Formats: sequence, structure tokens, C-alpha cells
Amino acid sequence: MRAEELFRKINDYYIVDVRNREEYLKKHIPNAINIPYWDMEYYVDFIKELRFHKKVILYCNRGLISGYARKFLKEKGIESEVLTGGLISWVNKNLPTVKGTIVAVDEIYEIPMDRRGEFEKFILNLYLKVVVAKGLVNFRVLKHENREYHLMYYWKTVENYREFRSGLKDLESATKYVPKEVKVMEVII
Repeated sequence: MRAEELFRKINDYYIVDVRNREEYLKKHIPNAINIPYWDMEYYVDFIKELRFHKKVILYCNRGLISGYARKFLKEKGIESEVLTGGLISWVNKNLPTVKGTIVAVDEIYEIPMDRRGEFEKFILNLYLKVVVAKGLVNFRVLKHENREYHLMYYWKTVENYREFRSGLKDLESATKYVPKEVKVMEVII
């Protein structure tokens, strides 16, 4: 898809920037989320969920890496499109880009060994909510040791995170999973 067409249809797509986080933070297409190509295998379920809500379009700097990402996703049964010419074509058409601040949030959960299966169901339900959250840049689940999990979120603003968090009250009360610690860090680019 060409840059001008994507700009006209921007609300019809989940735009996925497959470049690394540093490149994404320096400049990206408005509303794009960042899933680096090198990490994409960890986000297959997340991307499958995205496509149930909107079409998915991928981009990188020139279109080469996003082409590889598209091929990888197709092998996983996920249809996507690629922005022709990547971000360079977008910039050359003088279309808007975003740069600046990102908010990193680390929610730490300690899970008893006998409840790990339940916690994985909680994470799946959380995925269903996070894929449609306003202002989400990226999301990752990290397991440390056997009992501690870190849910890493990257948001455009602290308000986006707070709005998302307020929508989790029902899920948390039903499952009794609440973070034992939350760390919020603002990164300015």
C-alpha cells in the first residue's frame, strides 16, 4: 500500500512498526505500535488478536524488513500488508510523524506455583483488553524465576496507562491478580 492511501485510511488499520525501539522512538507514523521484527515470534498471538479488530499493515524504513515480517506472519496464518517504501516514502510525502516521550510501565506479579495455569488465563484475558487499548506502543510478558512475572507496557502517555488500568477492575476482582509492585518510567527522546 502506498503512503498516501494509508494516510487516507489510517483509522482502518493497526499500523505495526517493525523497526527497533530506538528507531521507533525517534520517528514513527501516528498511532503505530512497535513490534520489532526480531521479537515478532513472541507476538504472534497478539497480532492474531489485532487482525480481528482491524487490518494490519507493517512498515520499516524502506520496506525490506517489513516484507520479511509479512512473510513470517503469513507462515503463521496471519494476513497483513506492507507500506510500500516504508517510513522513507511516508516522510518524502510530507505526511505527519510522531516522536518524543514514551512511558514504560513494569507491573510485577508474584504467582504461587499451583496457580500458574490460572495466571496464564488471566494473561490471555489481559491480551484481549490491551490489543484495543488507546495509546499502547508495545506489551510484553517476561517471566523471572518460577514465580515472578513482569508485564511490560509502553504507552504514549501516563494517562493512556491509567485509563487502561481503570478498565481492569472487573478482571482483577474476578481473578484476584493484582500487581505486587508497579514501576513507571518516562523516557524522553
